[in-house]
Amino acid sequence: MAIAESIASAPNIFKVLYPDGISKPLYGESYLLGSMKKDTTFYGQGAKYVVVSIAPGSGGSSSIATAIANQGSTQEVRFQLPRKKLYEVGSIDGETIFAGRDKKGAIVDIVRHTMDRALEAFGVTLSRAAWGNGGGARGQIATTSNLATSTVTLTSRVDANAFFKNMFVQAAVDDGYSGSAGVLGAGIQVQLGQVQRLNAATGTTSLTLASGNWNQIPGLTTSSYLFRSGDYAGYPSGIPAWAPQVDPTVSDSFLGVNRFTAGDLNFLSGWRVLGTGQPKQQTLIDMGAEAKQNGLTGIKTVFMNPLDMRDAFKEQSTFKTIDVDVSGVKIGYNALTLQSAVGNMNVFSETWIPRGFAWALDPSTWTMRSAGDVPMLLDVDGIKMFLRNPGSDDYQFRYGCYMNFENAEPARAIVGTL
Repeated sequence: MAIAESIASAPNIFKVLYPDGISKPLYGESYLLGSMKKDTTFYGQGAKYVVVSIAPGSGGSSSIATAIANQGSTQEVRFQLPRKKLYEVGSIDGETIFAGRDKKGAIVDIVRHTMDRALEAFGVTLSRAAWGNGGGARGQIATTSNLATSTVTLTSRVDANAFFKNMFVQAAVDDGYSGSAGVLGAGIQVQLGQVQRLNAATGTTSLTLASGNWNQIPGLTTSSYLFRSGDYAGYPSGIPAWAPQVDPTVSDSFLGVNRFTAGDLNFLSGWRVLGTGQPKQQTLIDMGAEAKQNGLTGIKTVFMNPLDMRDAFKEQSTFKTIDVDVSGVKIGYNALTLQSAVGNMNVFSETWIPRGFAWALDPSTWTMRSAGDVPMLLDVDGIKMFLRNPGSDDYQFRYGCYMNFENAEPARAIVGTL
């Protein structure tokens, strides 16, 4: 009877703590997520087409006879956008629930704390997905690592925030973008026991296993990629997938399209500007010039890693901070401005952006399409209850989403190598 009473109180707790709109708090730390359009009606069989015209002026002429003779069919490319799934599961053990019953509000505090932590973890995953290529990799092992030990370092300290104590990880020889290699060791997973996010002496990030050495993963090398278990090749198509850091090659395959052979590589994957060792803020100015050169005057929003942004604005003698609002989401953001050929560019920093690169985008062309909210409590029955775990003394709740990122105009992106 006591268990029934505890479960019966769960719907009211959920309704008080997390009414409709729980997705809004996730946008607080990311201008990209907050500013892009939201469509929660991505229903149907799980795919939609993103149609891009790559030859808008191919049949014209100063001679009417020639224009008529040379007219052709519309040249279109169709990206097939699937839904991807992301989950976060939390639980509260039975003892904790019952131990708090004699204090007014204690159970609510317990639930709030646990669900906030799960929502925070989901926010990390979603933000990282927005700045990933869809492969799901969270980091790469540095070549200086010794796999015969329990500790390895990562190639980039930017990836430090993607790993947590007790996380289960898998490895692969690629970053999961193509999804062809698969995870190593027939899917073997290992558990992290410690994460050192920054070694002050070396400036590196290290991961230590809870038990054993890293070479327990068959085929692991000192350039292998690491994934949260189950993530390989399963992530949404984020910014670097639509606008990659390097030109697509002849082997390109993105949402059913080979952008190298389709007929207009830049219309389908954006433009790339190489900094070639110059100061970072000069590369940002070059990106603005490239946008102007190609008629992309609406590209005035730049995203870069905080460590790169620090360097860029140390170099600049004068800059100012402005407030930026987002319609539809009552959240404000601060941006630094930089004068360029397209006018003042607003520059934002986000944790998950790959270091050494910057993206100049038009957020209005991006949409986060989903079947339902991102995230939402997975309670199809609508009663917002905990799920009793039949194998242990705990009660679960589940966040999840079914979504992907869409770029309606892939040409409207400039990628700078800083």
